[in-house]
Amino acid sequence: GPAVVHAVTMSLVFNMTGIAGSGVPISEAKIRSNYLCSRILGAESGMYEGPATYLRPDRFCTIRSLFTSAIDKDATMRGESLEKRKQNQGILLLSGLELFCRERALLTPRGVQATFGCQLRNGREGMSLGDFVRFWLAANDTKLLSSTEYFFSVLDVDMDGFVSAADAFHFYSEKEALLREDGLILAGFWDVWIGILDLVYPRNPSKGLTLKEVLKLSQKNRCYIIQALMFRDDGAAVIDIRRTMEK
Repeated sequence: GPAVVHAVTMSLVFNMTGIAGSGVPISEAKIRSNYLCSRILGAESGMYEGPATYLRPDRFCTIRSLFTSAIDKDATMRGESLEKRKQNQGILLLSGLELFCRERALLTPRGVQATFGCQLRNGREGMSLGDFVRFWLAANDTKLLSSTEYFFSVLDVDMDGFVSAADAFHFYSEKEALLREDGLILAGFWDVWIGILDLVYPRNPSKGLTLKEVLKLSQKNRCYIIQALMFRDDGAAVIDIRRTMEK
């Protein structure tokens, strides 16, 4: 149906740019550099490469299954009636994505809320399958350039084009409190932020980081910034091991 077609389109586009859906057109040069037409033709012959990687039936069906399961689990947790479930069919609400991320140690609650506010336009109340495809591809592989683009706009709370210390603290402070409840002590915010500034060496450190500056970093460092600030599980990148063991 239309929802699946939209999801397929979002998968193709996301692998070229993480800001798809924001109204920014994709240039012909980017389409050519990603060999989009040949990749689509290849997919028809069973070759899923480049932008068409996640169109492989088993991969796409897995994402669709995750989406459906998240909707059902959220509805059950909220005690939603069968009639209400039918009305919300195909829509993942904020509470559902929060539960999904909590179970998989992905985004913190503020990260989920910011994702909804940033990525869902026109006052939509929940994620469609296409929205979820973009989210899952971004969260599942933060090394992708398109993932950096996607989450940079989420981190930029005031939408001024910079991820500032205030933006970063908004997310990190919540993460610090959440992990403390689990018995983990994180490095202090300013230690983490100064480390990020040393990685990026931004032109205007008082304003923060620009997307262009972050995209120039290595995969490892781009991944570190995104996960350190707003992911529950960052591979223990910002855990203060000594203080945690002393607790």
